[in-house]
Amino acid sequence: MRFITATGLGLTLWVGSSILSFPQFATSQLAFSQSAQGSQTASTELPVLEATPAEATLQAPAQSPTQSSQSQDLVSRGIAAQNAGNYEEAIAIWQLVLVQEPNNSLAYNNLGNALLAIGRIDEAEAAYRSAIATNPNDATSHYNLAILLAKQNRVEEAIAAYQTAIRLNPEDADAHYNLGYWQERQGRIPEAIAAYREATKINPFDADAYYNLGILLRTQEQRREAEVVFRRVTVIDPDYVEAYYYLSLVLAERGLLVSSEAVLRDAITRIPNNADLYYSLALVLDKQGRFEDSATAYAEAQRLDRQSVN
Repeated sequence: MRFITATGLGLTLWVGSSILSFPQFATSQLAFSQSAQGSQTASTELPVLEATPAEATLQAPAQSPTQSSQSQDLVSRGIAAQNAGNYEEAIAIWQLVLVQEPNNSLAYNNLGNALLAIGRIDEAEAAYRSAIATNPNDATSHYNLAILLAKQNRVEEAIAAYQTAIRLNPEDADAHYNLGYWQERQGRIPEAIAAYREATKINPFDADAYYNLGILLRTQEQRREAEVVFRRVTVIDPDYVEAYYYLSLVLAERGLLVSSEAVLRDAITRIPNNADLYYSLALVLDKQGRFEDSATAYAEAQRLDRQSVN
């Protein structure tokens, strides 16, 4: 599952005498990782930003090449049941596979996924640990165990499991992404930045990884690089509204108010009914001393807010 980064940024801005607080954006996406409008695939779960868990897609290989035709049939049925959300049926099938093949680490892994899906956490953990005991070099089982541990807020254990998964499969972008997210939550910012960088190297079209990286770079006052990163997000996903917001913010913080305004106007062209973009534009115009234009943008933001309530 994937997460979009959450940072306690306390962004409170002023337009004239009015205080504007930028909202908490929540996007959903990947592996136990997070996202706004991004995409991600094979894992699980963004301003202050509370991380919002997204759909959890656990990594789950299906079968071993040495399985009998009968076991292969059971595996096919187990996968079909799991994909259809028939988890109780899938559990019964994986348990039967394990009666026939007690050392089948992939069956243990899939059993863990099905158990986790219906909230049988302790049993799922036992299944993942059995998979690892059977095949210690299975990166997938370490990865899925990390997701489970993170769901239980056993963060240091989850970090260790992600690190093991990465050691066994260094090209797993989602594992790097999720590792970075949980390292960030633990205040290990340089390590989180390194993990997000690695995720973007492996998957250069991962808008969420770039977005989270940009957030952390800004907190470290690395605003020039943050600008580059946020621009990349808007290229990958032109509708990623939070990226426009933060891009305009880092530009404004660098004193580049005209550029900041241009970013917001571009975003409004693409996403015309977003009140927060107009609030941000009102602020930038106010800082340029363009008070009438600022008041117009502020009024439009309020209109859109009222419209959304109605």
